[in-house]
Amino acid sequence: MATAAPAATPEPAEQPAPGPISVNPSTGAVTVRLSESIKIGGVDTTEITLRRPFGRDFRAIFTKRNVEECSMQQLLLLMAAKLAGLSDDELDLLTLADTIRVLEVVDSFQQAAPIKS
Repeated sequence: MATAAPAATPEPAEQPAPGPISVNPSTGAVTVRLSESIKIGGVDTTEITLRRPFGRDFRAIFTKRNVEECSMQQLLLLMAAKLAGLSDDELDLLTLADTIRVLEVVDSFQQAAPIKS
């Protein structure tokens, strides 16, 4: 009796690396090139731009949701959507790699320069 050879396991599909980011020095806005395009308003989009946040953005997120029930990642996602002008559903279209890249950008906005006297 012949034994069948074990079935080859398919290699996982390789995810493209997230694209580069660029910073507009005059506005502080950061543009992230996406590894995969997404449809926003019926248009294929290959990059998203996050504007520099202001205090009003922070306050708007806290008045929109019960933040006591949100994790830090959820708050960063809400901020990312607000700064990019995307709905939650549109932000959900990003690949995981692109989402992480966008969250890194939002997190970088929180890094304050040292206070000088």
